[in-house]
Amino acid sequence: MFLTIAFAPFSFGQDWGPYTWENKEHENWWYDPAVYGEHSVAEAKARWDRIGSGAKAGDGFRGQFGNGGDTHGSILRLSAQEFVMARVSFCSLQLLGLTYGSVVRTEGRITLLVDYNRSYHGNAGNRDHYSQNPVASFHLVSWDNLRYLVNEGDMGEFGDYVGGFGDYSSDSFWLGSSFFSRRVDDLETDYNTVPKVPMGYEKYLKTPIDGTIIQVFPTVLITEINEDGDTSRSSRTKVSLDIGEDDGVKLGRHFRILGSEHGETVEIIEVGKEGSIGVIDRWVDDEGNESEIHETISVGWSVSTSIHK
Repeated sequence: MFLTIAFAPFSFGQDWGPYTWENKEHENWWYDPAVYGEHSVAEAKARWDRIGSGAKAGDGFRGQFGNGGDTHGSILRLSAQEFVMARVSFCSLQLLGLTYGSVVRTEGRITLLVDYNRSYHGNAGNRDHYSQNPVASFHLVSWDNLRYLVNEGDMGEFGDYVGGFGDYSSDSFWLGSSFFSRRVDDLETDYNTVPKVPMGYEKYLKTPIDGTIIQVFPTVLITEINEDGDTSRSSRTKVSLDIGEDDGVKLGRHFRILGSEHGETVEIIEVGKEGSIGVIDRWVDDEGNESEIHETISVGWSVSTSIHK
Protein backbone atom coordinates (compact mmCIF):
# COMPACT_ATOMS: atom_id res chain seq x y z
CA MET A 1 0.00 0.00 0.00
CA PHE A 2 1.43 3.39 -0.99
CA LEU A 3 1.35 6.35 1.37
CA THR A 4 0.76 10.00 0.55
CA ILE A 5 3.43 12.06 2.25
CA ALA A 6 4.55 15.66 2.53
CA PHE A 7 8.13 16.09 1.39
CA ALA A 8 10.46 17.66 3.91
CA PRO A 9 13.62 19.64 3.06
CA PHE A 10 16.73 17.49 3.18
CA SER A 11 20.25 17.06 1.91
CA PHE A 12 21.79 13.71 1.12
CA GLY A 13 23.92 12.30 3.90
CA GLN A 14 22.41 14.72 6.39
CA ASP A 15 22.99 14.12 10.09
CA TRP A 16 19.87 14.59 12.23
CA GLY A 17 21.82 14.10 15.42
CA PRO A 18 20.56 11.35 17.76
CA TYR A 19 17.56 10.75 15.50
CA THR A 20 19.67 9.59 12.54
CA TRP A 21 19.69 5.98 11.37
CA GLU A 22 23.05 5.28 9.73
CA ASN A 23 21.91 2.15 7.91
CA LYS A 24 25.19 1.69 5.93
CA GLU A 25 23.30 0.64 2.76
CA HIS A 26 21.37 3.79 1.82
CA GLU A 27 21.38 7.50 2.64
CA ASN A 28 20.90 8.14 6.36
CA TRP A 29 17.28 8.08 7.51
CA TRP A 30 15.70 10.25 10.16
CA TYR A 31 12.89 9.36 12.54
CA ASP A 32 10.60 10.87 15.15
CA PRO A 33 11.50 9.40 18.58
CA ALA A 34 8.04 10.29 19.91
CA VAL A 35 6.53 7.83 17.44
CA TYR A 36 8.90 4.89 17.67
CA GLY A 37 10.60 5.15 21.07
CA GLU A 38 14.37 5.05 21.51
CA HIS A 39 14.44 1.51 22.94
CA SER A 40 12.49 0.10 19.99
CA VAL A 41 14.63 1.92 17.43
CA ALA A 42 17.76 0.59 19.15
CA GLU A 43 16.36 -2.95 18.93
CA ALA A 44 15.52 -2.45 15.24
CA LYS A 45 19.02 -1.13 14.50
CA ALA A 46 20.58 -4.10 16.29
CA ARG A 47 18.53 -6.54 14.20
CA TRP A 48 19.37 -4.60 11.03
CA ASP A 49 23.10 -4.93 11.68
CA ARG A 50 22.84 -8.51 12.91
CA ILE A 51 20.98 -9.79 9.85
CA GLY A 52 22.90 -7.76 7.26
CA SER A 53 22.12 -7.36 3.58
CA GLY A 54 24.07 -10.31 2.18
CA ALA A 55 23.27 -13.92 3.09
CA LYS A 56 23.63 -15.09 -0.52
CA ALA A 57 24.25 -18.69 0.48
CA GLY A 58 21.51 -21.31 0.48
CA ASP A 59 18.34 -20.74 -1.51
CA GLY A 60 18.50 -16.95 -1.38
CA PHE A 61 15.58 -16.31 0.96
CA ARG A 62 17.68 -14.59 3.62
CA GLY A 63 19.16 -11.13 3.58
CA GLN A 64 17.72 -7.86 2.30
CA PHE A 65 14.51 -7.57 0.28
CA GLY A 66 12.80 -4.45 -1.00
CA ASN A 67 9.53 -3.33 -2.56
CA GLY A 68 7.88 -0.10 -3.68
CA GLY A 69 9.01 2.47 -6.23
CA ASP A 70 11.28 5.48 -6.69
CA THR A 71 9.64 7.69 -4.05
CA HIS A 72 9.00 5.33 -1.16
CA GLY A 73 8.99 1.67 -0.25
CA SER A 74 9.89 -0.94 2.35
CA ILE A 75 13.19 -2.62 3.07
CA LEU A 76 13.00 -5.99 4.80
CA ARG A 77 15.94 -7.80 6.37
CA LEU A 78 15.26 -11.44 7.05
CA SER A 79 17.16 -14.26 8.75
CA ALA A 80 16.09 -17.76 9.72
CA GLN A 81 14.98 -16.51 13.15
CA GLU A 82 14.13 -12.80 12.98
CA PHE A 83 13.26 -9.87 10.73
CA VAL A 84 13.16 -6.09 10.70
CA MET A 85 11.35 -3.92 8.16
CA ALA A 86 11.69 -0.18 7.59
CA ARG A 87 9.19 1.77 5.48
CA VAL A 88 10.98 4.81 4.10
CA SER A 89 10.39 7.92 2.01
CA PHE A 90 13.27 7.94 -0.46
CA CYS A 91 12.57 11.63 -1.13
CA SER A 92 12.62 13.04 2.40
CA LEU A 93 14.59 10.08 3.87
CA GLN A 94 12.05 9.89 6.69
CA LEU A 95 11.27 6.63 8.45
CA LEU A 96 7.55 6.12 7.77
CA GLY A 97 7.15 2.84 9.63
CA LEU A 98 9.05 0.23 11.59
CA THR A 99 8.21 -3.43 12.19
CA TYR A 100 10.16 -6.34 13.65
CA GLY A 101 9.54 -9.81 15.02
CA SER A 102 10.32 -13.49 14.54
CA VAL A 103 10.30 -15.80 11.52
CA VAL A 104 8.73 -19.21 10.97
CA ARG A 105 9.58 -21.05 7.77
CA THR A 106 7.74 -24.05 6.37
CA GLU A 107 7.84 -25.69 2.94
CA GLY A 108 7.39 -22.94 0.35
CA ARG A 109 6.34 -20.29 2.86
CA ILE A 110 7.71 -17.76 5.33
CA THR A 111 5.58 -16.37 8.15
CA LEU A 112 6.51 -13.16 9.97
CA LEU A 113 5.25 -12.94 13.56
CA VAL A 114 5.10 -9.26 14.46
CA ASP A 115 6.35 -8.24 17.90
CA TYR A 116 6.52 -4.49 17.29
CA ASN A 117 4.98 -2.13 14.75
CA ARG A 118 4.66 1.63 14.49
CA SER A 119 3.81 3.91 11.59
CA TYR A 120 4.27 7.65 11.24
CA HIS A 121 0.75 8.95 11.84
CA GLY A 122 1.52 11.48 14.53
CA ASN A 123 1.84 9.81 17.92
CA ALA A 124 -1.00 7.38 17.28
CA GLY A 125 0.98 4.83 15.29
CA ASN A 126 -0.30 1.32 14.71
CA ARG A 127 -2.57 2.19 11.79
CA ASP A 128 -1.39 -0.07 9.01
CA HIS A 129 -1.67 -3.67 7.85
CA TYR A 130 0.46 -5.15 10.60
CA SER A 131 -1.46 -3.65 13.51
CA GLN A 132 -4.62 -5.48 12.48
CA ASN A 133 -2.69 -8.50 11.16
CA PRO A 134 0.16 -9.44 13.52
CA VAL A 135 1.00 -12.38 11.25
CA ALA A 136 2.15 -11.91 7.64
CA SER A 137 2.60 -14.98 5.45
CA PHE A 138 4.46 -15.07 2.14
CA HIS A 139 4.89 -17.65 -0.60
CA LEU A 140 8.50 -18.19 -1.67
CA VAL A 141 9.03 -17.69 -5.41
CA SER A 142 12.28 -18.03 -7.39
CA TRP A 143 12.67 -16.48 -10.83
CA ASP A 144 16.14 -17.20 -12.16
CA ASN A 145 18.43 -15.15 -9.87
CA LEU A 146 15.57 -13.24 -8.24
CA ARG A 147 13.73 -14.20 -5.05
CA TYR A 148 10.24 -12.96 -4.26
CA LEU A 149 8.03 -12.97 -1.17
CA VAL A 150 4.43 -12.97 -2.40
CA ASN A 151 1.60 -12.27 0.04
CA GLU A 152 -1.14 -14.80 0.60
CA GLY A 153 -3.86 -14.05 -1.92
CA ASP A 154 -1.56 -12.14 -4.29
CA MET A 155 -0.43 -15.00 -6.52
CA GLY A 156 -2.90 -13.89 -9.20
CA GLU A 157 -1.35 -10.42 -9.19
CA PHE A 158 2.10 -11.98 -9.35
CA GLY A 159 0.97 -13.85 -12.47
CA ASP A 160 0.04 -10.49 -14.03
CA TYR A 161 3.47 -9.16 -13.00
CA VAL A 162 5.19 -12.05 -14.79
CA GLY A 163 3.11 -11.85 -17.96
CA GLY A 164 2.62 -8.10 -18.21
CA PHE A 165 -1.14 -7.99 -17.70
CA GLY A 166 -3.60 -6.16 -15.43
CA ASP A 167 -1.92 -3.44 -13.38
CA TYR A 168 1.44 -4.45 -14.88
CA SER A 169 0.51 -4.03 -18.54
CA SER A 170 2.33 -1.57 -20.78
CA ASP A 171 -0.68 0.77 -20.88
CA SER A 172 -0.97 1.01 -17.09
CA PHE A 173 0.79 3.58 -14.93
CA TRP A 174 2.37 1.76 -12.01
CA LEU A 175 4.78 3.08 -9.41
CA GLY A 176 6.55 -0.16 -8.55
CA SER A 177 6.00 -3.65 -7.30
CA SER A 178 4.28 -4.60 -4.05
CA PHE A 179 6.28 -7.84 -3.92
CA PHE A 180 9.39 -8.03 -1.78
CA SER A 181 12.32 -9.11 -3.94
CA ARG A 182 16.08 -9.54 -3.87
CA ARG A 183 18.79 -10.47 -6.34
CA VAL A 184 21.14 -13.29 -5.34
CA ASP A 185 23.93 -12.40 -7.80
CA ASP A 186 24.99 -9.66 -10.19
CA LEU A 187 24.23 -11.57 -13.39
CA GLU A 188 21.57 -10.49 -15.88
CA THR A 189 18.19 -12.06 -15.15
CA ASP A 190 16.80 -14.45 -17.76
CA TYR A 191 13.14 -13.44 -17.84
CA ASN A 192 12.39 -16.13 -20.42
CA THR A 193 12.57 -18.72 -17.66
CA VAL A 194 9.48 -19.80 -15.71
CA PRO A 195 9.23 -18.73 -12.04
CA LYS A 196 9.28 -21.55 -9.49
CA VAL A 197 6.25 -21.30 -7.23
CA PRO A 198 4.98 -23.60 -4.45
CA MET A 199 3.25 -26.75 -5.65
CA GLY A 200 -0.35 -26.09 -6.65
CA TYR A 201 0.20 -22.43 -7.53
CA GLU A 202 1.49 -22.95 -11.08
CA LYS A 203 -2.00 -22.14 -12.38
CA TYR A 204 -1.54 -18.48 -11.43
CA LEU A 205 1.49 -17.93 -13.67
CA LYS A 206 0.91 -16.19 -16.98
CA THR A 207 3.10 -16.30 -20.06
CA PRO A 208 3.91 -13.02 -21.83
CA ILE A 209 2.61 -12.64 -25.38
CA ASP A 210 5.57 -12.08 -27.71
CA GLY A 211 5.39 -11.07 -31.35
CA THR A 212 7.17 -9.47 -34.29
CA ILE A 213 6.38 -6.59 -36.64
CA ILE A 214 6.02 -8.13 -40.11
CA GLN A 215 4.82 -5.10 -42.09
CA VAL A 216 5.09 -1.32 -41.74
CA PHE A 217 2.54 0.98 -43.42
CA PRO A 218 3.08 4.64 -44.45
CA THR A 219 3.12 7.17 -41.62
CA VAL A 220 0.37 9.79 -41.43
CA LEU A 221 -0.04 12.95 -39.35
CA ILE A 222 -3.06 13.18 -37.05
CA THR A 223 -4.54 15.98 -34.96
CA GLU A 224 -6.53 15.26 -31.80
CA ILE A 225 -8.67 17.62 -29.72
CA ASN A 226 -9.21 16.97 -26.00
CA GLU A 227 -12.22 17.88 -23.83
CA ASP A 228 -10.79 21.36 -23.15
CA GLY A 229 -10.42 22.08 -26.86
CA ASP A 230 -6.64 21.80 -26.83
CA THR A 231 -5.09 20.18 -29.88
CA SER A 232 -2.13 17.85 -30.14
CA ARG A 233 -0.41 16.48 -33.21
CA SER A 234 1.37 13.20 -33.68
CA SER A 235 2.59 10.86 -36.35
CA ARG A 236 0.83 7.52 -36.58
CA THR A 237 2.33 4.43 -38.15
CA LYS A 238 0.30 1.29 -38.66
CA VAL A 239 2.15 -2.00 -38.28
CA SER A 240 1.16 -5.61 -38.79
CA LEU A 241 2.04 -8.21 -36.14
CA ASP A 242 2.38 -11.97 -36.49
CA ILE A 243 0.20 -12.62 -33.43
CA GLY A 244 -3.56 -12.55 -33.14
CA GLU A 245 -6.62 -13.80 -31.30
CA ASP A 246 -5.24 -17.34 -31.10
CA ASP A 247 -2.26 -15.97 -29.16
CA GLY A 248 -4.37 -13.95 -26.71
CA VAL A 249 -4.18 -10.59 -28.47
CA LYS A 250 -7.11 -8.30 -27.65
CA LEU A 251 -8.36 -5.01 -29.05
CA GLY A 252 -6.77 -2.06 -27.26
CA ARG A 253 -3.93 -4.08 -25.72
CA HIS A 254 -0.52 -2.43 -25.70
CA PHE A 255 2.71 -4.24 -26.56
CA ARG A 256 6.10 -2.89 -25.55
CA ILE A 257 8.64 -2.46 -28.34
CA LEU A 258 11.67 -4.30 -26.99
CA GLY A 259 14.82 -2.20 -26.91
CA SER A 260 12.97 1.09 -27.38
CA GLU A 261 14.84 3.96 -25.73
CA HIS A 262 11.61 5.92 -25.31
CA GLY A 263 9.44 3.10 -23.98
CA GLU A 264 7.29 3.02 -27.10
CA THR A 265 4.35 0.68 -27.46
CA VAL A 266 2.11 -0.70 -30.18
CA GLU A 267 -1.61 -0.27 -29.52
CA ILE A 268 -3.78 -2.94 -31.14
CA ILE A 269 -6.62 -1.57 -33.30
CA GLU A 270 -7.57 -4.67 -35.33
CA VAL A 271 -7.38 -8.33 -34.33
CA GLY A 272 -7.52 -11.37 -36.57
CA LYS A 273 -7.17 -15.03 -35.71
CA GLU A 274 -3.47 -15.26 -36.48
CA GLY A 275 -2.44 -11.64 -36.93
CA SER A 276 -3.23 -8.11 -35.82
CA ILE A 277 -2.82 -4.45 -36.73
CA GLY A 278 -1.46 -1.89 -34.30
CA VAL A 279 -0.38 1.74 -34.29
CA ILE A 280 2.72 3.52 -33.03
CA ASP A 281 2.15 7.20 -32.21
CA ARG A 282 4.94 9.76 -31.87
CA TRP A 283 4.69 13.44 -30.87
CA VAL A 284 5.48 15.97 -33.60
CA ASP A 285 6.10 19.74 -33.66
CA ASP A 286 4.11 22.36 -35.57
CA GLU A 287 5.98 21.52 -38.76
CA GLY A 288 5.15 17.83 -38.45
CA ASN A 289 8.64 16.74 -37.43
CA GLU A 290 9.02 14.18 -34.67
CA SER A 291 9.81 15.89 -31.36
CA GLU A 292 12.40 13.29 -30.35
CA ILE A 293 15.00 11.32 -32.27
CA HIS A 294 13.61 7.86 -32.96
CA GLU A 295 14.75 4.86 -34.89
CA THR A 296 12.88 4.19 -38.10
CA ILE A 297 10.05 1.75 -37.43
CA SER A 298 11.13 -1.50 -39.06
CA VAL A 299 10.02 -5.00 -39.95
CA GLY A 300 11.53 -7.48 -37.50
CA TRP A 301 11.09 -5.42 -34.35
CA SER A 302 10.09 -7.56 -31.37
CA VAL A 303 7.14 -6.69 -29.14
CA SER A 304 5.90 -8.18 -25.87
CA THR A 305 3.41 -7.68 -23.07
CA SER A 306 6.26 -8.29 -20.61
CA ILE A 307 7.51 -5.31 -18.60
CA HIS A 308 10.74 -7.16 -17.82
CA LYS A 309 12.28 -7.94 -21.20
